[in-house]
Amino acid sequence: KCFNAITEISRRAAVIFVSHFMPEVASVCDSLLVLKNGECQYLGTDVPKGIDHYHEIFDGDSPVEIHTGKAQLQSMVLEVNGRSIPAGQTSSVRGAEPVAVSMQVACTDALIRPTIILTLHDVAGRPLAQCVSGMGDEVPERLGPGQISATASFPHLPLAPGRYTISATCIESRGITRRGEVYFKVEQAASLVISETFTGYTPIQLLADWRIK
Repeated sequence: KCFNAITEISRRAAVIFVSHFMPEVASVCDSLLVLKNGECQYLGTDVPKGIDHYHEIFDGDSPVEIHTGKAQLQSMVLEVNGRSIPAGQTSSVRGAEPVAVSMQVACTDALIRPTIILTLHDVAGRPLAQCVSGMGDEVPERLGPGQISATASFPHLPLAPGRYTISATCIESRGITRRGEVYFKVEQAASLVISETFTGYTPIQLLADWRIK
């Protein structure tokens, strides 16, 4: 009802819409004002450019790492359509581009049935989606000690325009629903900005073959 009312009012008057949720801003606004501490950082009709300014200002927090001493995430690199982007840099991803997340893990002890979980979060830190290793294949009984390499490849990320973070967790798997020891967990291990994709109300945009008669 609110968005219908905004659409109706905007046909005959100016509407000032205030939000920190960029998918809503992108779908409602045709011009943008970005403020920081009361000072104008961007003002114009190029809404995607204004949203990029917003993301540059509110870049998020540094990674937060927890580990038991048995394993530690050494590095994470995002491969975006042939471009390699270290986790310390924000990755710019167009909606249709393939993305791979490559990790190097140092193990001081053998890891029993290790499973890696990648979790996508929005700018408020809410988890949106997960990808779990071993869902389609057998979980290895034992890995390490030494170096472990892991890569998750995605044909594309079905996300609305905006900024997202990736967390990485390695756990001992004891079945589909049971979890054992947590070997490491790194929140905000990487960040990415999605652009040039469908702007919807929800962060995740599902693709389907539609038939409408």
